[in-house]
Amino acid sequence: MYPTFLLGLAITVAAPAPKEGAKTDPTTALEGDWKVETYLRGGMAMERWTRTVFQIVDGKIVTLGKNEHFNYKLNSKADPPEIDMTIEKERWRGIYKYDGETLTLCFPADRGDRPTKFESPADSTIILMTLKREKKK
Repeated sequence: MYPTFLLGLAITVAAPAPKEGAKTDPTTALEGDWKVETYLRGGMAMERWTRTVFQIVDGKIVTLGKNEHFNYKLNSKADPPEIDMTIEKERWRGIYKYDGETLTLCFPADRGDRPTKFESPADSTIILMTLKREKKK
């Protein structure tokens, strides 16, 4: 229904978990522009999403070039870390990995159960997206 929103939601999931004793806000660490490198749905590559850029700023994920944005919440203490993305009354529950330059999001396109693994099995609605941080110019 909101394909761009789903992509943005996936990007949000990649916020890093704070290190023990650290006061780093994972949401702040994710701020910046992120370009989609790979996008799988049901195990199939969706080339039309590659090169899409999302901007994470002020607790929102915005699709650059479009007037779409969604809110997100992170649970970095879960294993794997969880992300919940919402737009209006719709909510996607996913998981994320973040290593500073790469953000991986995994969530069901149909707003089903939260995945437990970073995979997009054939004939599923699971989206697995890898994003790379855009370098500042």
